Amino acid sequence: MFKPLLWFVKITGILPASIFARRKTYYLNKQQQSRKIKGKAIIVSNHTDVFDYAFYMFLFLFRDIYVLVAEVIQVNSFMKHFTSMIGGIFTNRNLHDYAFFDVLKSKLQKNKVILFFPDGKINKEFLDFPYKDAFVRLALLTSAPIIPLYTTGEYFDIKKRSCVLIGEKSYPCEMYNNNLDYETNVSNITLYYKNYIGMLRTTLHTLLDAKTKK
Repeated sequence: MFKPLLWFVKITGILPASIFARRKTYYLNKQQQSRKIKGKAIIVSNHTDVFDYAFYMFLFLFRDIYVLVAEVIQVNSFMKHFTSMIGGIFTNRNLHDYAFFDVLKSKLQKNKVILFFPDGKINKEFLDFPYKDAFVRLALLTSAPIIPLYTTGEYFDIKKRSCVLIGEKSYPCEMYNNNLDYETNVSNITLYYKNYIGMLRTTLHTLLDAKTKK
């Protein structure tokens, strides 16, 4: 990450973001978790669009966020270099490349913020894809909290708001059941967060539907 470039992107992007991604932020419990993130954290969210990372960059404007980037974004050397300079950590799913794990572990040990899209691909329709579990393994290894989010991902339509619901922060290490083996714990905790983000989706759309009917 090259912070001067990152902050140049943030400063010059505030106005376009306010036009093309008009954000409306909701909270499940604002006192427990707001837009202010203290210390290390792992953000997990549904994945609606390639612009989701930029959306969260402005949502948590004063925290520098690292994000796991798949091989599809590495279309050329310029894009790869630029993405790495604003917080991209690369992996190649086709090669089963797990080198990113140690990189992200190091970031969390330095109290950084990591963003994961556990769907592993863009999932605008919120289909039932299996969740990648790397975020849970990292959280257990580093005792990092997880902050779940759900976004409607409405970008580049000035008639619509880009709504996001911020869930409550929780600690996978506190969910660990010593009566179960490690892999079972990872599977159970991953499923918990998948269901939690599903709950955020239902809660947000119920709220938006109620407002539409008024």
